[in-house]
Amino acid sequence: SLAGVPVLLEQLAFLRERLGPAGIRVQTAEAGALVNQKSPDAGLKRMVAGRPGAMWILHRMPAAVQRFFAGTGVPTVIFGSSFEEAGLPSIDVDFTVVARHAVGLCMARGLHRLTLLLHRTNLAGDELIVEAVARELRRHNAPPPRILRHDFNRARLIDTLDATMVPANSRGDVLLISSQHHLLTTHSHLLRRGIRFPADLSLLYLSNDPVIECLS
Repeated sequence: SLAGVPVLLEQLAFLRERLGPAGIRVQTAEAGALVNQKSPDAGLKRMVAGRPGAMWILHRMPAAVQRFFAGTGVPTVIFGSSFEEAGLPSIDVDFTVVARHAVGLCMARGLHRLTLLLHRTNLAGDELIVEAVARELRRHNAPPPRILRHDFNRARLIDTLDATMVPANSRGDVLLISSQHHLLTTHSHLLRRGIRFPADLSLLYLSNDPVIECLS
């Protein structure tokens, strides 16, 4: 849902402000039922046919959806990470720089055991984060990152946190998180479990979000 992504809502407002005076309308279409299908082409064809002449901006779309748009010739740009196989232009974060900065901060503080908490959906950006962090850790002769993957099921995420991050012998030094939803659940739950930040565990958020800036 768009309501759960404040950064995206902010960008939509910016586009409407800039493009509106030129008579260009910015509309949204949610495709939650399609993105989990192995072959979403039929539904996507209907969606595209209903908006002739439109340019499409894709956000958090899996490889099958990106491949479809790459094959149609419809003007398309990715707001996020593009799969190499799709080859679509993208407005993206430089994950190499993010990983270098995050790992550098950890190494400077003597924190070598890193865990990455990522969304279970196979998004291009998540894989780029894993590759970039692992590459930086190798460069520092540090252990590879432990990878935890979850969807938005709060109960399952809490069970995983209780099993992996609460016990001191399995916690590691740093938990890096890419999803706002995961961060909010993880931060509040570990505090309830008595984890002290950063005395017991350091928490790094690999993004920029106005909602998260309200956390102290």
